[in-house]
Formats: sequence, structure tokens, C-alpha cells
Amino acid sequence: MGLREDILALAAYHGGGEMDLAGDEDLLGAYRMEGDDASEFLEAFADRFGVNLDGLLWYFHYNGDEPPPSRPRLYPVSPEGERLPTHAITLNDLVSAAEAGHWQF
Repeated sequence: MGLREDILALAAYHGGGEMDLAGDEDLLGAYRMEGDDASEFLEAFADRFGVNLDGLLWYFHYNGDEPPPSRPRLYPVSPEGERLPTHAITLNDLVSAAEAGHWQF
């Protein structure tokens, strides 16, 4: 198995099912991982592939609060109150982080 397949297998284990994702899709969203589920997956990813995730600011990438489906996602805002852009974590991001040994997005 290659790196991409290993990451997808880990995501399937934590997300509860296998998927065939392109490299630029929202991996956490596809596997319906938010909050603790997403954090546990990313911790397992870091351990398995030796990635330092100190630079990962979760609020720019996924919902860390696991809201009920009826509650909207919370987004980061600037000191001026403007909504800041978010970046979904993709398979390509995880592959690049595994190759570099640290989070770089």
C-alpha cells in the first residue's frame, strides 16, 4: 500500500467506512468527522506518519465543537469581526504533511 492508501485506510477506520476520494476533496467532511472524531483521527495520523501538528489551528480547518446538526458551524473572525477564510483538510494536504513531517497549511 502507498502513502495515500494508508491515509485513506486510517480515515476509514476513524470515519467508519471506505471512500474513494480525489486528492482535493474535504476528507474530514467526506468521513463526517468533526470535533473529537476529527481530533482523534489527526492525532492517530500524526503518530502513524510522524507528523508534527503544532502548526495546525483546528478552527481554520474543521468544526471542533461537534454541534448538533441544527446548529451552524462557527467560523474564525478577525479582530474587526470579518469572517476569515477556512481550508478543508484534503488527502493532498495530509500526504504533503506526511512527506514533510509537519503541518504546513
